[in-house]
Amino acid sequence: RPEPMTLAIGDGANDVPMITEAHVGVGISGNEGMQAVRSADYAIAQFRYLKRLMLVHGRNNYRRVAVVILYSLYKQMAFVTSLFLFNIVNGWSGTAIYDSWIMVGFNALYTFLPPIVYGFMEQDVRAETAMSVPQLYGAGQRNENFNGVQLGVWLGNGLVHCA
Repeated sequence: RPEPMTLAIGDGANDVPMITEAHVGVGISGNEGMQAVRSADYAIAQFRYLKRLMLVHGRNNYRRVAVVILYSLYKQMAFVTSLFLFNIVNGWSGTAIYDSWIMVGFNALYTFLPPIVYGFMEQDVRAETAMSVPQLYGAGQRNENFNGVQLGVWLGNGLVHCA
């Protein structure tokens, strides 16, 4: 059973405490000023944009963030485990397996580019499909993309790819 999360939607100064207390706050810019927008996590111009914000952008954001976090942990598991195994074989001598420029380049290349490319390119369903089939949003509520099993799979792959 998914843990409850709160979404607060407001359009004025009287909604600011509610928006800041909720897990996710959405401010609507309108006649009552911009106080709600300034204190919110997300801002929209009109209430009718809320459905798209949640069902398309919220769903895609959850999936992308989950994969980027798991990828970062996988990358570090593969990289650090290779250093650890090399030191075991060399009797903990402190000899470096990689030159320092390779270590910096590896982290820069594999930390910077893949999340950027993935963030721009990944879309498993079209926006229209996500809007018309709200059941797709349930995967995020059930933590299907980011949980202990997924973490174990990604870290296990990091160990295997290290060796």
